[in-house]
Amino acid sequence: MQEIGKMINSRFVLAIVCGLSVLTVDFVSAQSKSKKDPIFKKPLLFRRAKEYQREQLKQELKGELYSELSDKLDEDVAVATETLRKATEAKVASESKKLQNQAKTHQQRLTANAKALAAQLSADANSRAVELSKQHAAAVKVITEQGKAIAEANAKFKKELNLAHEDAMTKLAQENTRARKRLVAAFKKLNDEFELASKEQAQANEKMIADLTKTNATGLAEKVDELAKALAKQNDEFAANLAKKLATDNQSVIATTKADLEQAFADLTTEVKSQVDEAVAQLTAQQAEPEPAPEPAPIPEEQDAVPTTPVIPQDESNEDE
Repeated sequence: MQEIGKMINSRFVLAIVCGLSVLTVDFVSAQSKSKKDPIFKKPLLFRRAKEYQREQLKQELKGELYSELSDKLDEDVAVATETLRKATEAKVASESKKLQNQAKTHQQRLTANAKALAAQLSADANSRAVELSKQHAAAVKVITEQGKAIAEANAKFKKELNLAHEDAMTKLAQENTRARKRLVAAFKKLNDEFELASKEQAQANEKMIADLTKTNATGLAEKVDELAKALAKQNDEFAANLAKKLATDNQSVIATTKADLEQAFADLTTEVKSQVDEAVAQLTAQQAEPEPAPEPAPIPEEQDAVPTTPVIPQDESNEDE
């Protein structure tokens, strides 16, 4: 565009210079002709006439110059317009080609980036899937081993609980045997006391009979009534004392045995539970890996693996009685 502008300016200046040169040549030739003509042929040399002629000559020269300049300018403008159009079309074609090449290059780059990104995402997804699979397998292994440890602990606890129950039943049988022996001894002692009291009562009865033989019928009836009342009272007191003593001994033996069994079961349960917790903690510490594995869900308190309530055997004192 700058070259076209410079070309137009140079041609315009050249046209002006040419016009001025033509005007000067015509003016000089006109003066020379006017000087060569005789004096009688020249017009009246008045000032206004000269000015008018000059002005008319200038107008003619200007008209011719403007006409030539206009034609030249039209030609130059047409040439410049055509040159500008061709240059613009060439520039537009070049820029269009450049833009097409840039768009094609950008599209190829985007396609390559998309393929690389898809490949990277696929590789990341595969590696993540492999890692998750390994973590899942490790977690399943840990949970399985913990389940086996808990099952073994439960089996061990059941075995120890059965042994403790058998031991408790043995102790209960021994306590029942000792209680029976104590009851037999107490009953024998009471029987001896009853026999002694019976002997004393027999002696008293013999003495009373001897006294009765010495009394009359009325006194005899009174003595018989007193003797019957005394015997009935003694029998009632003896039966009440015997029942009270037997009940007291039996309840004390049962309470002592029951308290011992409950304490033994509580101690055994606490010890076994601590052993199970320690074994699970050791197993978890030994099998810990550097990669984090999902922890197993904790067992709710309502679903303990081992019972914490001691088993209380049924009271067999009623059967023994």
